[in-house]
Amino acid sequence: MNQPVNAPWIFGAKDQRHRGVEVQNGEALLTVSEAIKSGGLDWMVELRDPISNDDDQIDSNGWKMVAKVEDVSEDGVTRKSYLNLGMVKGRYTLLQNRSAFDFFDRATMEGSAVIKAVGHLDHGRVVWAVAQRPGTMELVPGDVIHKNLVLVTAHDGSHAVKVMFNPYRPTTGTMLGVRAGARQRTEVRVRHTKSIDTRMATLHNVVAAESGYFDRWRTALVGEDEQGGFKRRLVTMGEINSVVNSLFPSQSKIDEDGNAYQKISGKATKARGLILDRIDEQREASRIAYEGANQEAPNGPTALDVFLGVGEYIAKDRKAKNEGNSWVTSTFGTGSDMRQRAFDLIAKLK
Repeated sequence: MNQPVNAPWIFGAKDQRHRGVEVQNGEALLTVSEAIKSGGLDWMVELRDPISNDDDQIDSNGWKMVAKVEDVSEDGVTRKSYLNLGMVKGRYTLLQNRSAFDFFDRATMEGSAVIKAVGHLDHGRVVWAVAQRPGTMELVPGDVIHKNLVLVTAHDGSHAVKVMFNPYRPTTGTMLGVRAGARQRTEVRVRHTKSIDTRMATLHNVVAAESGYFDRWRTALVGEDEQGGFKRRLVTMGEINSVVNSLFPSQSKIDEDGNAYQKISGKATKARGLILDRIDEQREASRIAYEGANQEAPNGPTALDVFLGVGEYIAKDRKAKNEGNSWVTSTFGTGSDMRQRAFDLIAKLK
């Protein structure tokens, strides 16, 4: 089995709070369970009674501590280490990492998905795996999008197992998942069961939802038969500024005479400038790509340039406290919310 390596598009944290490793370096197909083990995430969780600082048991009123259990060796002596991942009610059912995603193993063994990386957030409170589905989509010549699925389970009771749909742009390491239509789902919640028939139905539902998601996402950005969509929608500088300013709006203030006025903070001004720079970079990169492919480039900036520019800002420039590295923020944190707001603003341009 190939040895895991740090995933450069994930592993950016300075500590071990968030961890991500690539587990696919060759042709071998791994099940999710095998990938979890290969990535060093095959530790166990168990329910324990809460304890106080002096290690005395206390009245928990029905609450249990979900503990991450690992073997720790010190001076030749191995002992159990327990890390509190969260507090849950007594009826909470534990789900181990290697069994949380076993419904997806059929897809990996049939080659309809390849596990690329696994990791955890917050020292193990959330465990995830990235699977890549076959086929790519091209935005501009040579700039392809991979169809990534992010499988997620939580040990703190915050949510059940789910599968998130997240287009991935490998040329820049940028996540581009958004709802591209009314009532469109960007994830599927998974009911865990031991029944093989139910697991197969679950996998079928996930794959069907994923296929519909990426079809609509591509239509929104590229259009039908290269017609319509963000790719061919030319935008004015005024429209670009409207989108960028709405992402970082001015604030209403009251002067000493009681009159209202608008003030733009230094942080917002800096963010607007960075996004505009990213949009310019994206437009120039697109022009070069079209030229290299001997294709006619759009005669001006496009809505796609704006969307990708915002995505680059989120991944490369935006600072978010307590959310970890850029991949974590872009996939799970407030970066994904900003990306959705940008998409909605661009889609409303007339």
